[in-house]
Formats: sequence, C-alpha cells, structure tokens
Amino acid sequence: MTSVRSTVHLLPMLVTALFTYRTKAADLFVGPQERFRAIGAALNAAETGDRILVRPGAYREPIVWPDTQGLALVAEKGPDQTSIVGNGRDPVIHMDGKLKWDTRIEGFSIRGGGAGNAPGRFGAGLNIVGASPTVRNCRITANAARPYRGTGGIFLRDSRAVIEHNEISGNRYQSEKLHAGGICVWGGMPKIRFNRIEDNKGDDERYFTRGAGIRLSGSKALVTGNVVRNNVSTSVGAALYAEQGDRSAVFGNEFSGNRNTGGTAGAVAVAFA
Repeated sequence: MTSVRSTVHLLPMLVTALFTYRTKAADLFVGPQERFRAIGAALNAAETGDRILVRPGAYREPIVWPDTQGLALVAEKGPDQTSIVGNGRDPVIHMDGKLKWDTRIEGFSIRGGGAGNAPGRFGAGLNIVGASPTVRNCRITANAARPYRGTGGIFLRDSRAVIEHNEISGNRYQSEKLHAGGICVWGGMPKIRFNRIEDNKGDDERYFTRGAGIRLSGSKALVTGNVVRNNVSTSVGAALYAEQGDRSAVFGNEFSGNRNTGGTAGAVAVAFA
C-alpha cells in the first residue's frame, strides 16, 4: 500500500512539470559566432514571446515571418551597424496573418528589396498583409518596386500596425495604381507617427505616379508627427495622396520640399468623386 500511495502522489508533480516546462520567454542570438547565423532560422525556432537579438552585420536574406505571436526582432547596435538586405526581387520582410502589436521589429536598416514579382508581394521593404506589428527605429531605404506592381518602402494592407520613429527614404516606385514610394496603406487602421519620410521617388516620366511619400486608400489611419520632405512624383500628391473615401486622420505633420515633376500643383492631394 505504501508503494501505491507514493506513486499516486507523484502523478500531480509529473503533470505540473509537463505543463510548466517553459515558464518565460527566451533570448535567441544571431551572429557569426552565435548558434543562429541567419535571422530567418532564429525566427522559425523561436516560441511565443521570445526575443531575437541580432549582432551587428549585414544579413542577406529575404525573411518570411512565421505565424508565432509576440516575437521581437531587435538589432543590438541599431541601423548604422545592422542591416537586413534583400535580393532585389522579393520584399526584405514579408508578414501576414493575425500577428499583433507585441510582434516587433526594431533597429534595422532594411534595404535592397523588390516588389511585384509574386502574388501579394507589393512592398519592397516591408510587405505587411493582415498583420499588425510594431516597426520602430528602423531605416527603410534603397528598395524598389517593379513598374505598376508595388510600393518602394512599406506596404500595409488591412493592418493595425504601429509604424513609428523610422527613417523611410530613398525608395523607388513607378505606379499610379494604389502604390507609393514611402508608405502605402490599403484599408485597416495603422498608426504612422514620428517618422522621417523623405527622398522617395516615382520620377520616371513614363509613369503617372502619385503619393511618393504616403498614399492612403480606404483606411482609417492615424498619420501624425511625421516629417515628409523632398519626395518626388510625376503627378499630384508628392508628399501625401489620399484616395476617394479614405477616412484617415492626418494632422501635426511637416511637409516641405515635395514636388510633382509633371507641372501639376498639390504636394498634398485628396481625391473627390
């Protein structure tokens, strides 16, 4: 009888151990001397709530974000020393699904991406569809979309993302159809705040481009505290172009030096019926 009772008493302990095996999030390190040498490999190995800390370096890999909730991808030394470099064809980072604000990307230079070469891949720098991450303190630059097929910097569709304190500059696009140089928003309710959006261009005269800085369509975005300057389009709305029916709140931004090469006025333009 003593032996039976001891076995019974052990069962709750075993059950407890099974269900409390991992009680807190972990830090995973990426770098030449670390267990993970590629960011994508660390993301795929991470569990909910984990933080991926990336050592300085240039990581040449387009990233398809996994479905795991609450991952934080953080550059230890910031965008001057840590970059994610695309292949010129695909978005540098693609993210979809129902990921929430506690999914974070912080402190990277994101460059060398392409867009418009595959279905649903419309953002050369970041392509975010349905997901709602926080993107903070990044430099999204030198990304380019194919003619008629994409946005240079960040493309948001049906998203509640928080895009804040980033530099979005030097990206290119050549499309009039619901795309942009810096940020394009299709639907959703993202927060776009305290960014520098500058020197993005859709200046090839063969294309009728609008919204070189920001383009809004069918959304209820919050756009505030941004500096939007020196963006170039061939048509109207070089700084910001809002499509008919967009219901975004746009206030407290600085617009300067934006220009339309086609001779039309209106660095900020709103389409009406």
